[in-house]
Amino acid sequence: DNHPRMNLHRLLNRQIKRHLGEAAGVGSKWRALLEAISDFYVEIDRERELMQNALAVNSAELTEVNEQLRIRNREVMQTMLNTLSEGVYATDVNGLVTFMNMSAEQILGWTEREIIGRRAHDVIHHLRTDGTPYPPEKSLLLEASRLGHSAAGEDFFVRRDGHFVPVSFRLNPLRQEGNLLGSLVSFRDISERLESEERINQLAFFDPLTNLPNRRLLLDRLGQALAISARQQLFGAVLFI
Repeated sequence: DNHPRMNLHRLLNRQIKRHLGEAAGVGSKWRALLEAISDFYVEIDRERELMQNALAVNSAELTEVNEQLRIRNREVMQTMLNTLSEGVYATDVNGLVTFMNMSAEQILGWTEREIIGRRAHDVIHHLRTDGTPYPPEKSLLLEASRLGHSAAGEDFFVRRDGHFVPVSFRLNPLRQEGNLLGSLVSFRDISERLESEERINQLAFFDPLTNLPNRRLLLDRLGQALAISARQQLFGAVLFI
């Protein structure tokens, strides 16, 4: 503390002599005043240094606490998502998978470790059901993700074993402070629903004993044919045997 105090004392002494003359620096009263002013500023510097150190410590502690909260929130969110029956995966702005819950693993046959860091479209949405490639520019999921829009619909995902699974999906953008971070996709396997619809259709339009088309199916197809003929101004005939 003596070194900064002596420097401050000399500086004050020079300034006083400069403005008040050489005589102002002589005498016990002036020296006492210089000492008091020097002590005052040295104490201010000491308190400022203590405050800066305290702020540095608090800043470091706050950063650590925020990091711990971030990790905890991520763990809580993962736990919540893993309890869902729907499959959920998240992608970044480049379409790379950053998270996948347990239901998604079960539906798709991939583990989170295997698919993290890979482009979702290239892994689970790259083929049509006829085996032809699914162009990325035709993908509703990729388009909505790129634009930061929401999207919903039905499509087929490709399982790890190569089989197709019909899904109903919904995509929502992930944002933070207005910046697009990626997308969150939730989906569910609708195989059972489609099978039920097919069974209902079978019962409605085919005879359960002979499995032949019934009267209801005939009337349905006849109605469609008449509607097409009316739109296109065509003529047709019906023959009953």
